[in-house]
Amino acid sequence: MKPTVTGLIIPRPTEPDDRIRVLVVLDVDGVVNTFIPGEPAEQRILRPGRWVPRGGHEPLYIQFDAEVVDALDEQVQRSGVQLAWLTTWAPDLLPLISVAFDGRLSGGYVIAARPDGVFVAEDSPHRRA
Repeated sequence: MKPTVTGLIIPRPTEPDDRIRVLVVLDVDGVVNTFIPGEPAEQRILRPGRWVPRGGHEPLYIQFDAEVVDALDEQVQRSGVQLAWLTTWAPDLLPLISVAFDGRLSGGYVIAARPDGVFVAEDSPHRRA
């Protein structure tokens, strides 16, 4: 059964949940979206994929292995498992999950909308301005 659009992304928990024993943290690009860095767009769209609409922006072409998404979804839907996204895709997760993944990998929450600016110490030389 496909989840409703409102159930695709849940609010970030404010307190720990003792029922959660495993936290699966995913990124989109290079993890679920299997693109080849540097590949020209003209070649990329020749490989199987799906266009993901983005409100007010150009749609994005997503390529993923359906078997991998199915396997990940099977794991994150288990009792005691929670899905979280650590990705710059935060604003586009709803269409990604509902359109590209047909509702699979739903029910997770976004850890941070800008992970590069949250998890790097302020005095770190690796922190972006």
